[in-house]
Amino acid sequence: MNHVFTGDHTNITCLSEWKASWYHNDNEIIDDSQHYAISYNTLHIESVSQNHSGYYECRGINILNEKFAASMQLIISGKLN
Repeated sequence: MNHVFTGDHTNITCLSEWKASWYHNDNEIIDDSQHYAISYNTLHIESVSQNHSGYYECRGINILNEKFAASMQLIISGKLN
């Protein structure tokens, strides 16, 4: 579980040797540079909002057709004044 505040930037890294695809609440994440950026096995989230809360999963497959998946929960809180 990872806990971040609205407006913060955060990175989630998939600990795998294989190139991963990223999913948020079971929807594939597109590297759109407006909300998300993907750099090999690290997902970068810019200016976190409540919409970013939920479960993130990295999924991959290698040339031997071996599959892997790893997930984590991201909890977003409002910043304290």
